[in-house]
Amino acid sequence: LEINPYFLEIDKTTCSEEEINFIQEKLESANNIIKSIEKRNNTLLLISQEILKLQADFFKFGKLHIKKMSQKIIADNLKINISTVSRATSGKYLECSFGVFEIKYFFQNGITSKDNSSHSSEKIKIIIKDIIKKENKKKPLSDKKITDILNLKGIAISRRCVTKYRLELNIQPTAKRKEY
Repeated sequence: LEINPYFLEIDKTTCSEEEINFIQEKLESANNIIKSIEKRNNTLLLISQEILKLQADFFKFGKLHIKKMSQKIIADNLKINISTVSRATSGKYLECSFGVFEIKYFFQNGITSKDNSSHSSEKIKIIIKDIIKKENKKKPLSDKKITDILNLKGIAISRRCVTKYRLELNIQPTAKRKEY
């Protein structure tokens, strides 16, 4: 964005003081808008770079490697307010080799296991979907059995949480998944 040079070069000798003040006021307002947009773009760039850094495994290996991350982590790392992160990322998207994602997608809830590894809710959902996809359709796994499998994989999660994620994935309960 830039200001039309015509307005910068107006002959002030032919203008009244009122007209000069009006033009200068509008030029100052336009400059402030341009600076604000540049600042917002710079903030968005910094936030995106921080996301790329913190979610590097996602961008290298795919959805299964997305990590637990909050807007607060980004705000703290960049020393900006969390509301600034929220406003700057609202309605914005990142494109990568795995598709186009709303920036808010990268702010994932999740759990931290006993071994201090973090697992995003998205990653857990992908694993649950995979477990159900591979199950014996004649003897589908209960949410409790899926919980046990996840616990064996080092993901300490409750049965209620497995049920919640299964429902978010629109996967039917055991009895409705059974094939005869």
